[in-house]
Amino acid sequence: MGANDGYYTMAFLRSAAERVVACEPGPTMEQLLANAAANGYAMGARFTVERRFVGRSEGSVTIGALLAGLPRPVLVKVDIDGGEFELLRSAEGPASLEQVRWIIETHSLDLEVQCDDWLRSHGYRTRIIRNAGWRRLLPERRPIPHNRWLVAERPDDL
Repeated sequence: MGANDGYYTMAFLRSAAERVVACEPGPTMEQLLANAAANGYAMGARFTVERRFVGRSEGSVTIGALLAGLPRPVLVKVDIDGGEFELLRSAEGPASLEQVRWIIETHSLDLEVQCDDWLRSHGYRTRIIRNAGWRRLLPERRPIPHNRWLVAERPDDL
């Protein structure tokens, strides 16, 4: 989710992943597709893209719908600058969260707490990945006050 120009998509395509779904509603999807082609990857059964927003708003696709039918286990990497909690909430309902693991970049402390609470309430064990120590020497240049990663997995899926 939030594939941008495809940096992580290329890493997942180079892996042994059975399926890679890149979600990016913005104009950088064209750069992602160009990067994929330059690296020898074409859309097909293994590699697909989703251009709609992921969430619960009109015209969006829910994370539950995206997860339906995917081979397990599933790793969901989220970097969507502010919509993290709404994306998680779109997994409510009949969607199966069995063998779904999460890596979520959070962009505010409030969102981090909301996401952590949601994941824990759905049986996940969570862990915050703190910023690297070297960030004191080379600070993040983006103008955001908070930026960390939240990792979640369900103990019964291990």
